[in-house]
Amino acid sequence: MDDTVTIYRGLTSHNAKNIKAMSWTLNYDTASWFAHRFGEDGTVYEATIDKSHILALFNGRNESEIIVDPKHLMNITEAEEPVAGMSITQ
Repeated sequence: MDDTVTIYRGLTSHNAKNIKAMSWTLNYDTASWFAHRFGEDGTVYEATIDKSHILALFNGRNESEIIVDPKHLMNITEAEEPVAGMSITQ
């Protein structure tokens, strides 16, 4: 894992105010699933974080869930959908 890691978070109208949360993913597609579950038109956010502020990584359920200290999130922006055929999973 690089010293600075790109992470993603999918939000719906239910949790739209919780951008700076602990639970993120290394996988854009997983974040997109969370943003669009229940028929929602949610948003995927992208951020970076230094590896030293990652608290845990869970690979179960194919989510690549990453737990971070949210006060250290950097460069939070709306993520752009990756180009088809290109993987951005770390």
